[in-house]
Amino acid sequence: MFPDPNLKAAIREALNKPEGPITDEDLAGLTQLDASERGIIDLTGIEYCINLQYLHLGWNLISDISPLSNLTNLQWLMLWINQISNISPLSSLTNLQGLWLQWN
Repeated sequence: MFPDPNLKAAIREALNKPEGPITDEDLAGLTQLDASERGIIDLTGIEYCINLQYLHLGWNLISDISPLSNLTNLQWLMLWINQISNISPLSSLTNLQGLWLQWN
């Protein structure tokens, strides 16, 4: 579900679930995730965190943000200091109140 081990570790930490399977129900229960400064490259799997409202992904190595495109509950999204050049996947995030993209 999460090919990037650093993203998987951040999700496990947020869920307080160091071992065992991560279920769709677990991910649907997440409303906040701070995965900053983790060396994350691949966001695959984050699309299952459908109820995220706050997401901090600053200081990573992310270039493809397309997995964020269906996270329509997002209100606060921090993506500064990554390697993002295409922000079109964010066009569907109509509930955003704050978006940080500096230094990409």
